[in-house]
Parts: sequence; C-alpha cells; structure tokens
Amino acid sequence: MSDALLAVENLTTTFAVGPQPVVAVNAVSFEIGRGETLGLVGESGSGKSVTAFSIIGLVPPPGRITGGRVWFQGRDLLALPADDLLHVRGAGIGFVFQEPMAALNPVMRVGDHIGEALRVHGLATRREARDRAVDLLRAVRIVDPERRVDDYPHQLSGGMRQRVMLAIALACRPPLVIADEPTTALDVTVQAQVLELLREMQRASGISLLLITHDLGVIAETADRVAIMYAGRIVEQGPVRAIFRNPAHPCTRGLLGLDARRRRGHPPAGHRRRGAEPGPAAAGLFVRAALPRAHAPVRSRVSPGGHGGCRPRRPLLPPPRVGNGRLEPARGAHLMPLVEVRGLVKHFTRGGSLFRAGTVVRAVDGVSFDIEEGETFALVGESGSGKSTTGRCMLRLVEPTAGEVRFRGDDVLAFGAARMRAARRDMQMVFQDPYSSLNPRMRARTIVEEPLVIHRIGSTGERRDRVAELFRLVGLDPAHLDRYPHEFSGGQRQRIGLARALALNPSFVLADEPVSALDVSVQAQVINLLMDLQVQLKLTYLFIAHDLRLVRHIAGRVAVMYLGRIVEMGETARIFEDPRHPYTRALLSAVPATDPDAPRSRIELDPATIDRHTPCAPSRTDTWRRFDGIQNSECRIQKRRAGGRDAGRKQKGKRQKAGRRQKAEGRTQSAPSSARPLLCAFLPCAFCLVPSEF
Repeated sequence: MSDALLAVENLTTTFAVGPQPVVAVNAVSFEIGRGETLGLVGESGSGKSVTAFSIIGLVPPPGRITGGRVWFQGRDLLALPADDLLHVRGAGIGFVFQEPMAALNPVMRVGDHIGEALRVHGLATRREARDRAVDLLRAVRIVDPERRVDDYPHQLSGGMRQRVMLAIALACRPPLVIADEPTTALDVTVQAQVLELLREMQRASGISLLLITHDLGVIAETADRVAIMYAGRIVEQGPVRAIFRNPAHPCTRGLLGLDARRRRGHPPAGHRRRGAEPGPAAAGLFVRAALPRAHAPVRSRVSPGGHGGCRPRRPLLPPPRVGNGRLEPARGAHLMPLVEVRGLVKHFTRGGSLFRAGTVVRAVDGVSFDIEEGETFALVGESGSGKSTTGRCMLRLVEPTAGEVRFRGDDVLAFGAARMRAARRDMQMVFQDPYSSLNPRMRARTIVEEPLVIHRIGSTGERRDRVAELFRLVGLDPAHLDRYPHEFSGGQRQRIGLARALALNPSFVLADEPVSALDVSVQAQVINLLMDLQVQLKLTYLFIAHDLRLVRHIAGRVAVMYLGRIVEMGETARIFEDPRHPYTRALLSAVPATDPDAPRSRIELDPATIDRHTPCAPSRTDTWRRFDGIQNSECRIQKRRAGGRDAGRKQKGKRQKAGRRQKAEGRTQSAPSSARPLLCAFLPCAFCLVPSEF
C-alpha cells in the first residue's frame, strides 16, 4: 500500500516463560492507510493486544520482540532509541487501553491525566493543559467537564472512564490511534455512543484507527478492513464486506457463526431450552465446541523459531437440562424464593457540610424482585443505572440506605459481622473488572485458595487439590497456578475470578458482567460452564449484564433498570419480543448488527418521551431539586449544564423568580423560612431532597 501510514512486517514477539519461549505473535504483517480503520479480531489470548503493545514498544517483561519491522511515517519504530520512541507515543500514536481502571492512576485527577500527555510533549503549559483537558472532555461528550476535570477515576462510571481514555489518546492529535477493546465492558447504548464518537473524530481529523475487538458487530459498523488472528498468526484479512460474506478460514467462519447465532438470541452451544422457538434452537442442534475444529488455541512452549501450537481441550461437562433459565424442579417440588429484595434503596451524598446539604445521588431507588431457587435472573441496563450497586447492596459490600434483602427467609441486612461472614459461603460474587478485583501481588493459586483459608476449609493438601480442580473446571491449565494476574489475558483473569467464586460451593452466585471482557467463542465456553455448574451444583444466579444477546438465552426472567429503578420486568421472551418501556426499546435497538450492510435504526432515548410514572432518579451527572411550596410537588431532575457557575446562577434566579410569583399568588405551603436553614443542616433529606411520591 503506497499511502500506508503504518506497515507491520513479520512482527514476532516471544515470552521467556520456562525453559522454552512462548511465541505470542508469530510473523504478523498488515498495513493501515491514512484515514483507514483496520479491525483486528481474534479469541482471547490470540495475540491481539501483544501485537498492539509490540508496535509501540510496550511489551511487558519477560516478553521480547525477536523479529520483524514496524514502519510508521517512514521510520522503523523497532530501531528507534528509547527517547525517540517516547515522543512517538502520544504525539504520533495514541493508545486506548483495554481496562481504563487499571490504566488510569487512581491518585491523579482526570485533568492531570490529560495534561500530563500535553506537558510531556511540550504542547502546553500547566494552565493551558487544564483548559485543553476541559475542551477534550467536552469533545468526548462528558457532561459538565469543568467539574469532571477535577474528579478521580473511581468517581466515574465505566463508560466515562473509557471516554477519558479516548481524550488522553487524542490530546496530542496523533495521526494514528490504537484502540484495544475500547467498548468491551460498556453497555450497548454507551458502546453505540463511543463508536459514533470515534467515527466523528475520524471524519473531523482524518486519523487512522487500529481497532482491536472481539465483537464482530463493532467491526461491521466501524472498520474498513479486518484481520483475523488465531494462535499468534493472522489467518485472514481483507475488506470487511468480503470477509463477512465469504470467510475462507475455519476460525473466521466459526466466529461469524457464533456471533450471528448469539445476536439472534440462540444459545452459543449445546443447550436446549424448554419452550424455545422452532428451528435449530428448539432441536438442540448446537455443538459444544466454540469453533468448528477439534482443537482450541492454547499457547504452547516451542523451540526458538517455532510457533504457537494447539492441543486438544478437555471436554466441558455434559449439557444440562435447562428450561427458560430455570432448573427443572423435581415432581411435586415447590419453588420458594431463595432471594427476596424489597424496596432496596442506596443513596450517595456528594459534598455538603454542617450548614449546607450535599447533592444526593439515588443510585438505587426502591428496587424489588424475587429470585427462585435454581433460577437465572438477569438485571440489565446501561452504565450508571444502578445494576452493580444493587448487587453489592445485596451482599452488603455496600451498605444500603433502606430496604430488605432476605436469603432463605433471613434478613441479610440484620446480620452481624460473624453471621454475615458465614452467610457469604452461600453467597458469592464474580466481579465486573477482573484486573482490579485480583490482587496484583498474589499468585493465581493464592487468589483462588484465599476463600478456603479465610473459612478454614480443608488441609493444605486438600486446598491445593481443590484449587487445581477449580482451574481445570474453568478451562485453565493448573501449570499456570504460580503466575501473577498480569501474566494472564483479560479472559483468563475473568476465569480466575469465577474459580474463586466457586471455591466455597455457594448456592447463590451474583455474576456482575462475568463475560464482558471475553470474545464470542470464550463467552460460549464460559456460559456453557455456568449453565453446567448450575445443574451440577444446584446454583442460583443473579446475572448482571449489558449484553442483551447473552441474557436472552441464559435467563428465565429479566429486569430492566433505568436511573436506579426497575422500569420493566418479566419473562425473557416477552421482554425481547414485546418491549413496552421506551428505554427497553432503546436498549434493544442499540445492539450492533453483524451485517455491514444492515440498516442502522437506533432509537435515541429522549427523557421527554418518558411518562411521569417512569422512575424519577438521577444519573451521576444530575442534581436533585425539590420545589417545596409548589402545588405540583414532583421530583424534578435538572441537568447540569456545561456553562458552569453562570448557568447555575441563571437557573437559581429563575427558581427565585418563580417562588416570588407563586408566593404573591398565595400558593406557598412550606415550613417557615426562618426554620429551614438550620433544619436542612441536619435533616436535608426530610425537607429538600426526598420527593413526596417516595
């Protein structure tokens, strides 16, 4: 390609693990033209991320680039000195990392992250860098950038952190951006917004994009060309339409077949549901292998000059008899609710002081549902809707503000510390972010063994055998037990988290986005594993997810959360075939299509279209206001505007003017004004923040 901005020639990267090296990237070659988007697709562990790190010289030890060339703007990056390569990163090639929470420094503010890139390359002073950071946050559509620029990463939702990563990558206006799984852990609505944002910025600035992902729908909507990686090699590449319509390699055909089946709502492998729709799904004609081959890509140790090979994967457990996401009960058995949630509320307070009420964010506001024993109950919604907070409140990882959570009839919220610890043997959680939930200083063996040690279960030898058994159960090699979390891929770290959750043989597992970081074939394997274990161990699942395609076949019932409340709940088939709430319809319309030529008809959610019976709860960028003294005393949400203090003063003036007008008309019915400031200092919720409807 004559106008290639980036040309990779026979790139090879090996890791010195054990007596023989492991070849993670084997003679990879591709080109990216100016203004072009190349999608790099493959299974977890196929070498996609290592390829990206090799391009910019950030291969973690014990990895080493052993061959090839990387031409960028006429220079071989692999031959550049370290100082020159430092100037290429950021100014020449921007990078969006896979896990923003792990990539962002937790003790640095958002503005400092963006400003650091500008100051390192001498493009701005400290004051100019802050102004530029605000402009970039506004460009990536973060609400109220003047305030968010001073926030820390943990104060942002997953989607907002990913937008911050985009702002950092674009800060120095690089001609090439490498995006490593930029939408992996995002819900479908935020994913659609991020993809549209990438397209807009590409059109505006003409940047080139290397998009690494396992979601073929993202590739179909975004990329011009696609390259398929398998076992460290690129096995097929070409224009998106040509590859999607006529795939030549078995790996490509397998990925496309799995993705298309999943988007139609069919199980990924070997499961038959009671009441399934007619056709292949009802006939149970699903193979358990993720790809149409007898061997799966498992990296092997080879001699120098060799390549990563394959070996047979251990077969998964026999297919369970699952119907509509619920275990088949024994004849005459009565399904009693295992978990009961009633009026669960969790409020967070921002700011405030003795004489000033803080801003209350209603993360969870009156959530109620039941989960029957042996059932898979799904909780879906966009980022910031309160799904994860609901789950954490149920396990008391976050103390709820109000409500009841009953497990086998006992009120979990009334348990003391000792009883709660004992109860957690039956209630375990698979966390959303495997990297941040795994201790980076502990080996995988210690991480999985830790619950057994805490609860004093088994001897040292028995615990060692149990950990090895759990590793095999989740599809990992027990030979890797002594590795640290950073030595595993994202999908492998998620499996370690699953093994840790299953160590105590719980009866209830709360799975918070358990497959969000996995490619479609590995997702199929993990979902198969979850469903198998449900039958074998008689597990009950609360499945928190944003991927509606997976929820459709794994769950028996679905609850849709929007701004802290459940807006729709019912049987899975009814929710997907006849969605009644506008937010549910918007979620379903945001799912990307695998067909590059499919029409894009997304429903943009307009709050004005939601009737007054829709739960009124703010997102994390909203401010609660209660208009006491007004006859129509409803809870109202006032969006923070980007205008800063001037906009706030303008809104305050309008409220004061409206209050004076209503007082003149004799409609005031609030408490005496002289008593309110002192009361509000101690009882802000009672007078200012809690609407009468709640």
